[in-house]
Amino acid sequence: MRDWLKVEERAHLIVLMAMERKAEQFLNHTCLSKQDRYNLEKVVTWSKKFNEELLNRVGGVERRKITNTLKINKISLESKYAPSKPLITEAATEDLEPAIEELRLFHCNGCKKSAYKDCAVYAISVACDIPEINNGEGCPFKTTIDLDDDLEEWYE
Repeated sequence: MRDWLKVEERAHLIVLMAMERKAEQFLNHTCLSKQDRYNLEKVVTWSKKFNEELLNRVGGVERRKITNTLKINKISLESKYAPSKPLITEAATEDLEPAIEELRLFHCNGCKKSAYKDCAVYAISVACDIPEINNGEGCPFKTTIDLDDDLEEWYE
């Protein structure tokens, strides 16, 4: 069990948390029968429990990223016929990713930090949805390259 989320997992959790809020709001509708309301209350209760436990496990940086995303973004259904435009964060991430890669080359090479979630490079990588490169133990963004041998091919 990992204590960090991949980009897709974080996006799914954000949608689940938004659905929890919508389900809670739906409890006030008069179209629900007594049994419907009871079942929906169970869904909301278990959803809150699941979300809180997962947020506690992944820690501060992930929690802030997820809660801030829910605060500033509006999650809505999109028509398959409506044109979609790229978000500014997608464009910013594309611009920042090469710079963060170079930063990780020097700062994160062979990193052994156990408290990697407090690292500034980890935080910026999570904030910009940079893909993870390490699926093993420790920080998902650490690199392990021999700078003497691999530096030339890294920059090619």
